[in-house]
Amino acid sequence: MPYSNFNLKAATCEQNALVQKSASEVLLKLISIQENEDVLDLCCGPGNVTRKIASLTDGKVVGIDISEGMVKEAIRSNSDLPNVNYFVKDAENLGFTNRFDVIYCNSAFQWFLNPKKTLEQCLEALKPGGRMGIQAPATAMYCPNFVAAEEKHFVILSRRVLRSKRIQPESSN
Repeated sequence: MPYSNFNLKAATCEQNALVQKSASEVLLKLISIQENEDVLDLCCGPGNVTRKIASLTDGKVVGIDISEGMVKEAIRSNSDLPNVNYFVKDAENLGFTNRFDVIYCNSAFQWFLNPKKTLEQCLEALKPGGRMGIQAPATAMYCPNFVAAEEKHFVILSRRVLRSKRIQPESSN
């Protein structure tokens, strides 16, 4: 899907994304953001969930999206949040190292053209002991990239990163 399509939807995204909103609430509960954690909102859209994340932590919150229109809307609607910064950035080229306690990605992973590279970038961006929450429509018909990444790469990448950070991975019995 061309990025310009997301630019055109920026102003109405929050009102029209009812399924994504419901999923975001569940994901936020599961990931359990703590008071002083630094959080990356990967593919933040217009910033409505980023606002909620900022209310859960006193840490730094960074929202990124590849859509300039989404980031402009996020900045416009959340300019009062002192602990939040937004950037137009591609998830496959994050450029962060050991920066975040939590990475939150809701209803976006299915759009990544190279999910393996995105996961590698996310794992690099996590601090030791950090965690990532992903919600995506994980069906092969709707989201084959996500399903393939999950099946082929995530376990391998997670183990590699855990070992590099000197954390013993759980056994896969």
